[in-house]
Amino acid sequence: MKNKTSRQGYIRDIAQTEKGPVEYTLTGNGPMILKIVATLSPKSIARQTFALFGTHDPNEAIKMLSKSELKEISLFYQKQVGSWAKGALNDMEHFTSESDLRSIQSPTLIIHSREDRAVSFEFAEYSHALIRGSELWEAPSWSHFISIGPGSEYVGQKVVAFLKSEF
Repeated sequence: MKNKTSRQGYIRDIAQTEKGPVEYTLTGNGPMILKIVATLSPKSIARQTFALFGTHDPNEAIKMLSKSELKEISLFYQKQVGSWAKGALNDMEHFTSESDLRSIQSPTLIIHSREDRAVSFEFAEYSHALIRGSELWEAPSWSHFISIGPGSEYVGQKVVAFLKSEF
């Protein structure tokens, strides 16, 4: 069965239990469902996250996550329930004007992954072209969440190197 998160407020997935795989469907308030799944099944919420925001096989991605990264994804959804819906909608509707980008004069590091399904890499290239002196760095991560999962260790290293070079 294909993993599915729906805007209509349901999640279908397969959870691995002591008795084997169990298919489940949760319905109701979207953010509350995410909180429940994140609490009860961190691997399921990680699988959903990679299915929505990454380009690699979600099952392969979660095999590469450490226990602390699974916990980090789970806690993200558990803590974000109150503001999650508003934040997600803001992200989808957010647009930065050309004049705003051109007005940036501080050292700027743009980090983005080509594996991000949520925001096209073209937006990072667009921003880089408009922000004078900016640096565009392609994160070797597998999804929109560049600080979690395969390649994430390099993101922190890049940020620290950039800050040391600029300040």
